[in-house]
Amino acid sequence: EMCIRDRAIAQLKVIIASEPCAVGKCHTNPRYEYAKRLWNGEGIVQDKKEAFLYFKEAADFRHEGAQYKVGCCYYKGDGIPQDFEKALKYFKRLLQTNHDWSLIANLWIGKCYLKIEQRDEKKAIEYLEKAAHDSRVSTRNDECKSEAQLLVGICYYRGFIVEQDFIKAFDYFEKAALYNHDACYYLADCYREGKGTKVNMEMYRFWYLSLIHISEPTRRSYIS
Repeated sequence: EMCIRDRAIAQLKVIIASEPCAVGKCHTNPRYEYAKRLWNGEGIVQDKKEAFLYFKEAADFRHEGAQYKVGCCYYKGDGIPQDFEKALKYFKRLLQTNHDWSLIANLWIGKCYLKIEQRDEKKAIEYLEKAAHDSRVSTRNDECKSEAQLLVGICYYRGFIVEQDFIKAFDYFEKAALYNHDACYYLADCYREGKGTKVNMEMYRFWYLSLIHISEPTRRSYIS
């Protein structure tokens, strides 16, 4: 297995060296795959700074996965200095590149608008709501959509950006709680305090305890 992995890395290096990026043309997949190995230390010494350079090279030539990774690196300050403006730029590029990535891009764009120096709360909630209402289904999309639903729910719950509305907050928390543990806390609180719904101590205990004891399939079957 080690020999196969070593050969794969060596082959990627050869391809990258023999096919430098030119104006309007770049073989992005080898750079992206090599960057992932460098980032994770898979068969090669881990080097996030160098990996980022390869991710960025691929991202600048419209590789969707690389655009997402570069955006996340800038947003989190992972391997490079944190820069929300640059993160926003790459997530916007991702939104323009591939419709299949739009849910994820909308989520991160919304988060960036809350972090940049020229903060734009109106645009933030606009993009977060787009992500929260996206109808596509996949494991990755469900996780991103539930995070967006949680964030929008918190906005309504606290009256942040939007007018406080416990009914809307409860609705978002209820949708998000199937995939997002943080939403379970808010949903449990709504049932305990009667915010957006009637006080229901049984449901309060269920959602509170589900964080520790109940698996997601069981929780989904209970709700349905």
